[in-house]
Amino acid sequence: MNLLKRRIIPGLLFAIFLFATLIPVSIFAPFHYQARIVAFLFGFTILSILLYELFNANRLKKYFSIPLALITSSLMFFPLNAFELHILNTSNLSSIQKIQNGSTQFQELSKTMKLIGADWQSLIIILTVSLIFFAIELQTKINISWKDRLSRVFILFISIYILQISIKFFYFSILLNYWYWLIMIITAVVSDVGGFIGGKLFSKKWINKPFAPAISPKKTWEGFIFSISFGILVTSGLIFGLDLFPHNIALKTLFVAFGTLLAVIGDLYFSYLKRMNGIKDYSKILLDHGGVLDRYDSVSFVGLFMFILLVFA
Repeated sequence: MNLLKRRIIPGLLFAIFLFATLIPVSIFAPFHYQARIVAFLFGFTILSILLYELFNANRLKKYFSIPLALITSSLMFFPLNAFELHILNTSNLSSIQKIQNGSTQFQELSKTMKLIGADWQSLIIILTVSLIFFAIELQTKINISWKDRLSRVFILFISIYILQISIKFFYFSILLNYWYWLIMIITAVVSDVGGFIGGKLFSKKWINKPFAPAISPKKTWEGFIFSISFGILVTSGLIFGLDLFPHNIALKTLFVAFGTLLAVIGDLYFSYLKRMNGIKDYSKILLDHGGVLDRYDSVSFVGLFMFILLVFA
């Protein structure tokens, strides 16, 4: 009963809220600026929460982590208006409204991801934030080697980059073709579900050695095998059935082959960050599900992977 109240019900309610909000927003975004405002506020809010939880996990005090998260999100997300204006000016909003062709929407999304990939200002912002983090730790953490200090700064830099890229991809797929953000989330979900089923039913029955003992001791090879298998099965049906990455069999194949693997790597990466900082969850905002970052970890790497595929499309 406690599992039902604290884990299953909150998880279902969160999923229902997410899809009930974002699917209508995605449908109306090309036609109504109000929907685009909602999408923008959603992206900004989620990025702010993710960064706050990341800073908080790195043991920054709340009076550092809250303003740093808000300032970073503001600097990195509000300039997205420039990218959106590019979409609306080059494609003409009326054209996007009229064109329901997946290939055209894909081309616009790919064009926008290329612009974001060339955005050097975001790299400067992330570097500045990482150096601020380094300066704060220099004053607040004494018994730590320079090697560990530099390692923590580098990991923070990489983490912020991954999170902001995946959120930007999320935001623009809401505007242009909602199937891409749905696939991003579905890939991560089926990876988690497959891993859970495989781990529960066949834990250490095939392979006795743990999957990643130094990072997540409870994960098993059976769970990993089920995660990848289930993920490939579901994503192949969706990617080819919906003709995502249209007219590009190479991108379709790459995503089906590696999308679920990236979801697993994302889960392990952010689990490593938790273990490095000696915490169990990034927060308790979702009760037994932990923080938003605990749910978004695998999604972020799938989003990063889709971003890379679109940049090189």
